[in-house]
Amino acid sequence: MENLGVETSLLGFGCMRFTRKGGAFDIDKAEKEVLRAIELGVNYFDTAYLYVGNEACLGEILSRNHLREKVNIATKLPQYKIVSAEGIESCFQEELRRLKTDYIDYYLMHMLTDIASWERLEKLGIRCKAFAPIQPFLSTHYNYRDHRKILVIDGKVAFTGGVNLADEYINRKERFGHWKDTAILLRGEAVQSFTLMFLQMWNLTEKEPRWDEALLPSPPVEAEGYVMPYCDCPLDDYKVGESVYMDILNRAKDYVHIMTPYLILDNEMETALKFAAQRGVDVKLILPGIPDKKAAYALAKSHYQYLTAAGVKLYEYTPGFVHAKIFASDDVKAVVGTINLDYRSLYHHFECAAYLYGGPTVGDVERDFQRTLEQCRRVTPETIRHEKLGYKLGGSLMKLVAPLL
Repeated sequence: MENLGVETSLLGFGCMRFTRKGGAFDIDKAEKEVLRAIELGVNYFDTAYLYVGNEACLGEILSRNHLREKVNIATKLPQYKIVSAEGIESCFQEELRRLKTDYIDYYLMHMLTDIASWERLEKLGIRCKAFAPIQPFLSTHYNYRDHRKILVIDGKVAFTGGVNLADEYINRKERFGHWKDTAILLRGEAVQSFTLMFLQMWNLTEKEPRWDEALLPSPPVEAEGYVMPYCDCPLDDYKVGESVYMDILNRAKDYVHIMTPYLILDNEMETALKFAAQRGVDVKLILPGIPDKKAAYALAKSHYQYLTAAGVKLYEYTPGFVHAKIFASDDVKAVVGTINLDYRSLYHHFECAAYLYGGPTVGDVERDFQRTLEQCRRVTPETIRHEKLGYKLGGSLMKLVAPLL
């Protein structure tokens, strides 16, 4: 699951076969087995609602040894027993109680083996699609990813930004130190634009695409400034994400402040960053202090010497990992979205963002940047010289495959 940014052990522990003693599980023996597995590096534990007493046994072992945050729990919804949407919630809450936790890492459908069962769940209001499912033929499309993060509620409110639906994004679960992210809430006409972006992707596999029922009128709002939602697609010739960033850099007069988790640059973007700094613009970038992907981290560091020599100011977020994707410039412009400064986001991903011009929200973005900057260390020629040899060598080698990272 590394591609999802999740670190699980290659081997998982199936809890169904815990040793029984009489009519119940032998919790003392099961505890020794679980602790030994964790000691050996196993962090994925599988159980299910159907395994009577099993969830409760695992929950008790993890609770009394204070191990919940060190493991991933997978359990299962007994979909064949569900007859209503309320039943799903009731079952889920019961499993949380048994496992003595307030979240489950992987929630699976148990024994979903036929189309009829899937259709029955859809009738309960649950619909989900996989982006670009694997097909039995070779295609360059496998390199594309849906990187958009869009949440629209009743046509009235839309959210976008770097935040995914996972516990580390709200720091309920710590994986790479403190997780710093950003998102923006929008109301008004901009909401309909994000609805359209979602429907464009959803309707790709619909036999009869439906638009009107979801394109609800957005209540008008009074606000200062302007917001322009936009998206990027790898299937056309318009590199919108890159063009917006380049335009901000080229037109900036006073400052351009950036947060990005990855810094994997082509010559054009690196030149734009350096040229902005060389003509007197205050160009600052905040990058992670603790990486989620060491290869990408090493590659980012390979740009440090050339950028700092041109006057670009680089900072690393000491509490942990920066996943925010923002640009702020001259107290007038800002971008909040999903677009990283790397090849994948700029050329291979489906992306989205909100471009802000004027208004108080631009100032909010800049103030968030400044608050984050207070927790950062400055990258200097000295810190670059003393960088670990592994990162120096790794960064040079990674440049050969940079477009794939």
